[in-house]
Amino acid sequence: MSTFHYCDYSLLQLPSEVRQRLERRGVANLFCTLGFGESYCYPPGERVCFLENRAGEIVDQCVYRESPWMWFLRQIDVLGPIDPNGHLFRELRRRTRAHRINSHWISPQEFPRNGQAGRALVFRRTGEDLCIALPDSPSLYLQSLGSTTRKHLPYYLRRLRKEWGEAWSFEVCTGQEIHKAAFDQLLELQRLRAATKRQQTLWTEGLREHRWSLVKEKGMLCCLWYREKLVGGTLSFVYANEAYLIVIAHDPEFDRLNVGNLTLWFTIEHLIHCRHKVFHLMWGQSFYKKQFGGVLQPLFKMEFFASSWVAAAWRVAEALRILKAWDVFSRFGRRIALRMPRHVAKTTRIPSVSRQASHGGG
Repeated sequence: MSTFHYCDYSLLQLPSEVRQRLERRGVANLFCTLGFGESYCYPPGERVCFLENRAGEIVDQCVYRESPWMWFLRQIDVLGPIDPNGHLFRELRRRTRAHRINSHWISPQEFPRNGQAGRALVFRRTGEDLCIALPDSPSLYLQSLGSTTRKHLPYYLRRLRKEWGEAWSFEVCTGQEIHKAAFDQLLELQRLRAATKRQQTLWTEGLREHRWSLVKEKGMLCCLWYREKLVGGTLSFVYANEAYLIVIAHDPEFDRLNVGNLTLWFTIEHLIHCRHKVFHLMWGQSFYKKQFGGVLQPLFKMEFFASSWVAAAWRVAEALRILKAWDVFSRFGRRIALRMPRHVAKTTRIPSVSRQASHGGG
């Protein structure tokens, strides 16, 4: 007889008492929380499952959504890490009979240790987090940086004070203190910054509204103001003495004053004063993240296949997708070659699909 009781609820029908228990329970990181799967991920999770021990305590949990896969198979996306050796994963497999289960944002430390499931488990690197281990004081943090950054940050601050005098301020708001207007202004700065790089922000109006509830619950908004105008800011989520950077933006008008670097520095100093231990700079590599002491930690997606034939079907589908992409590229290349002057076209070779298949089919 199992020592655990398995529970599974639709998030739309989750009893308030159960929700409170799930939210109070401490989990490993932000990715494992109910709020992250429900109010950050987009599309959001649809269901939550968890295990209770005989004392009625929740010992494991995950948020997930179901979707069709390859027309007639069932797929589950777990919105956060899950242990493939654990009781929760085994119960989720047994109860849902899913052909494929994906789990996201897994660090190398969370890989299964005993090689369980063999070929049924596949890990793919899908992103990275750059982490700053926060010391006990801002001075120790500054000393840990490279000599150039250590020299430039105080210089930027002196120059800001010289040019703006008393007309600027730095403000930190958390949770319910955060005003929607300031949140919207920060995202507008991000949109302006992206436009200067000929890029488009991913924060659509729908995404703003979807994540607002999590901002009010776990958000930390740091704002640099100049004459009552927001000129730089960061938005982070704070959980279990760690902070996760979600948005950093500044007004391109003040590039010369390095307000973006100053805002990040002020944010880090505030986290140190609040005794936080780790600052996750999140989602992708940038020069400034390493400049501020971020250490790369790759993040992986785990894919589990219920049987060997399902895994084989997935490999065939992946190979066909590669061949189809190469076929489109080749036809596009041939079309360009036909439009080139003859003496240029003769020097242009477009590899055939069959040749690419011989190198990339595995």
